[in-house]
Amino acid sequence: MSKTDLVRQKAQRILTKNLGNVRIDDDGDFIVSYESANVFISVVDFFKESVIIQLSCPLVSDVKLTNDLYKWIATEGQSNRIGHCRVIESKDKTGYGIITNEQSLIADDLDESELMTNLVVLITTCAELDTELQGMFGGELFGED
Repeated sequence: MSKTDLVRQKAQRILTKNLGNVRIDDDGDFIVSYESANVFISVVDFFKESVIIQLSCPLVSDVKLTNDLYKWIATEGQSNRIGHCRVIESKDKTGYGIITNEQSLIADDLDESELMTNLVVLITTCAELDTELQGMFGGELFGED
């Protein structure tokens, strides 16, 4: 079994122990929800010998890509927050995209406290940040249809 598979199994055990259960999407990512925030947890190879856990929380979808948005992403979106914000341009709708907040952990020696602390801080931060960003830039809170 690969190191990535072992870390994925360990992450699933930690999440299940602390949250009771965990959803898994079609890509094999774990999904954790809190209020309006949904964090996708991916376990991926990093170089040849390491594994990382990527925590990604889509905040606002269908947001118009403006200079003000890009300025916010480049400045405030990179500071004073847990993780870092970025924009992913829509493939289906020109001039629109999704704002996400992301952070990564080296998971070679992953422990329960490390994963859960990073997850809780990110998801609670995002549950407030998504509403703030929607008010500033419009769009839809991720998952709202």
